[in-house]
Amino acid sequence: MKPSHLSCNFRKAALGMPRQALTFNWRIPDGTQQHAYQVRIFDLKTTPSTNIYDTGKIESRSARCVIDAANVPACGIYNWQVRFWNKENSESEYSEPQFLAVGPDEDKAEWQAYWIQPQIASFPETKQVLHAGSGKMKAVDGLADLHFYLRKHFTAVPSSIRKAICFVTADDYYKLYLNDQYIGQGPAPAYLFDYYYNTFDVTEHLKQDSEHCLAADCYYQGLHNRVWVSGDKQFGFLLQLHIYFEDGSLQIVATDSGWRSAVSKAYAGDRITAYDTQFLEDWDARQALAHWRRPEFDDSDWLAAREVAIPPLNDHRLHPQPTPPLQRYAIKPNIERIIGDSVLWFDFGAEVVGTLVFTFRGDAWQTLEIRHGEELNEDGRVRYDMRASTIYQEFITLDTASFEFEFYDYKAFRYVEILLPNGVETEVNDVRVYVRHFPVPDVSSRFRSSDPNLNAIWELCRYTVEMGTQEGYLDCPTREKGQYLGDVYVAGLSHIWHTGELTLLKKALRHYAQSLKYKDIMLAVAPSALKQDIPDYSLLLPELLLEFYRHSGDRLFLQEMYTSVCQMMTAFEKWRTDEGLLSRVEGFVVVDWPPNLRDEYDMKAAENGVNTALNAFYYNALKKSAAIAVELNQIDNARKFEMQADMLRIAFLKILFDESAGLFKDADTSSHHSLHANVLPLLFDMVDDSQRTGILNFVSSKGLACGVYFANFVLKALFQAGEWEAAYRLLCSDGLHSWLNMIRKGATTTLEAWDPDLKWNTSFCHPWATCPISIISEQIMGISPLNPGWDRVRIAPRFPADLQQAEILLPTLQGEIEMKIQRTEKKLFMNLKIPGGMQADVHLPDPGKRAIVTINRNNVAFEKSGGWLRCTERLASGEYRIELSMK
Repeated sequence: MKPSHLSCNFRKAALGMPRQALTFNWRIPDGTQQHAYQVRIFDLKTTPSTNIYDTGKIESRSARCVIDAANVPACGIYNWQVRFWNKENSESEYSEPQFLAVGPDEDKAEWQAYWIQPQIASFPETKQVLHAGSGKMKAVDGLADLHFYLRKHFTAVPSSIRKAICFVTADDYYKLYLNDQYIGQGPAPAYLFDYYYNTFDVTEHLKQDSEHCLAADCYYQGLHNRVWVSGDKQFGFLLQLHIYFEDGSLQIVATDSGWRSAVSKAYAGDRITAYDTQFLEDWDARQALAHWRRPEFDDSDWLAAREVAIPPLNDHRLHPQPTPPLQRYAIKPNIERIIGDSVLWFDFGAEVVGTLVFTFRGDAWQTLEIRHGEELNEDGRVRYDMRASTIYQEFITLDTASFEFEFYDYKAFRYVEILLPNGVETEVNDVRVYVRHFPVPDVSSRFRSSDPNLNAIWELCRYTVEMGTQEGYLDCPTREKGQYLGDVYVAGLSHIWHTGELTLLKKALRHYAQSLKYKDIMLAVAPSALKQDIPDYSLLLPELLLEFYRHSGDRLFLQEMYTSVCQMMTAFEKWRTDEGLLSRVEGFVVVDWPPNLRDEYDMKAAENGVNTALNAFYYNALKKSAAIAVELNQIDNARKFEMQADMLRIAFLKILFDESAGLFKDADTSSHHSLHANVLPLLFDMVDDSQRTGILNFVSSKGLACGVYFANFVLKALFQAGEWEAAYRLLCSDGLHSWLNMIRKGATTTLEAWDPDLKWNTSFCHPWATCPISIISEQIMGISPLNPGWDRVRIAPRFPADLQQAEILLPTLQGEIEMKIQRTEKKLFMNLKIPGGMQADVHLPDPGKRAIVTINRNNVAFEKSGGWLRCTERLASGEYRIELSMK
């Protein structure tokens, strides 16, 4: 008996941990409860390893330990272990050692590496512009679309290698190779004052006394857009490799003028596509450097790299990237065809996000045309001029030598065509895609039910979450490639429910807080070089932060974000009327998107007065901000937020409720009643009891008269109001506004709108439409954390009549919850597995008649409350067979 699944800062591979407080988590064996723990840390740089930190025995049920910043060790390699005591005071074995690498911090003393650049004819002056202006994005004159290569030979000496840890970053991006083997790519986009470096364990790639070669394929985009904080003419590459030997010695390989550099001349085009987010990669093989990543490549005619500075570089302040690097793997096309004599056609079977790779040989001066697309034209050819305002058409000029070519920047597509030059013998072989996305854990969610439509919707959303989650939660991987807060509100939670992964949402929340540097109500898309404010998106942040806290139990982060929440909520006060409502708020209030799916919301009246939807979001943000303040024992602020919320609700009901219609109108001067203006007050519990039935009937009759983003609010409101059957029917409907319509139209990832024809520039991979993941998990299967961090859970399935059977596995911080439900006319059966360290409160639907509940064949007591039968016995970790018999 011992702890398992150790993680540091929610990362199993604890590489490059920061010199800040560290949070250690572990899992307790099934069937066990912890009552105390002990954590210790060992320094691996010494032989034998030295115990450098020990908590001693700490009485706590929490499988979490926070090490304050003063006790975090210096840059180096470590192991940590934990053991626990149960309620009988029996101690477990220590866990298996978990590796921990602490990275260099901002302190120059820990960096020997220089930022380096290639030698180019003239160096542009750095623009000290951290952020572009508002309005349309633009390409920056001068330096842009710069591809450059860097290489370094070294020999690892003097004894057998214990560990080799590589710290690496670039502005804007790099792909790193060691001995021609792919290591990784990055960094994730970030503001320069909190810029990231990645950490890789490269031990298996090194051998003692052998010649090695590091090679970096670097890129500076130089555009103002939603992707990177670029266009500032700050660019370069930084690497520091620490090789730890068994004899205790350390060898450091670092970027400096000893590296060789070359600028690629093969990228011949200057065309930009989408929203200025991507250069099209027209490529000239005659100018290419073949096999330059290989150790044996002759780089004697390359120039020495230019040393710029030891960190920091201009505005850069380096910190370890808090998320793991991307997962990358190759897939082959499902179908290959030849059309005529000159077109190679490929179908990869589903939407993929990544880079196309193939080898070619031909005659010099001849050209291949490469087309990517998400769908086909009527004639079966690839639609490369895509709906998503993106053109995926590129040209490669051939050479007589054989080349393996890989596009550098990623695309989202399903189909590819390669057009061969007529009358010229050309070989194209080994066509594949290197798919890339945020790592999916070995154990992620699983769902299956008796309803094949529900299963298909789950699979559509699951796959979308995986493909659409990159180094951030993307609006879409084609057009914007940016991280919008409204999209994160849906996609971030879908991702957590599906994977149990917490680091990416934490990083996103921190970026929005950092954007307060540029806009006092936060930016809608962060990080990026674009100022765009969407007030209703900003007001989602307090709830999203609480959701993260609910899943993570990360109180330190809640405390870190609290100041930013208060700052943002204070900024909204300048638009408060004397009655406490927001009016004439600056910025682009979305309500829903696209505009034709707002149920004819009266935007003109809303823009010139009191917007009902925006004020409902404001009320919810006040309530959630008060809850955060209470959790952190900030009582004065909690009272302030509650008083503002109460004042707003009174005015909201007085000014925005239309007594004659029994509904809320879209604005104070409007006479229109939209779905949106009524769903939100219902969801946020703003309506009086006398108003509830009429509003609920209206919402049910409207159905999904909204966009895919807003469908999340509609379904949650119906489930919360007890209208399970109506919500389930909407979720599984097959009309125009449905997930089944997307599938019917051939989508393999969720669309930006219900149907391609409902939005002229529809993206075919838009994770903001994946709310069924969280709806099925928390509303239908009824699983939710009662305590932050999942040590206590509520099981309360809302099983609609049309569903006879369903089973789910959900990964959580404490372990995997497994549940299977079957229902007959007079019985409901539940098989439930609760992981170690967790307790469960079980609620069963009240059948409204005499009922008997048994757990593992033993009768149990229950209480009737609000349509539920609540089992009075709280279940500890273990496996249970629960039966509800109706008489």
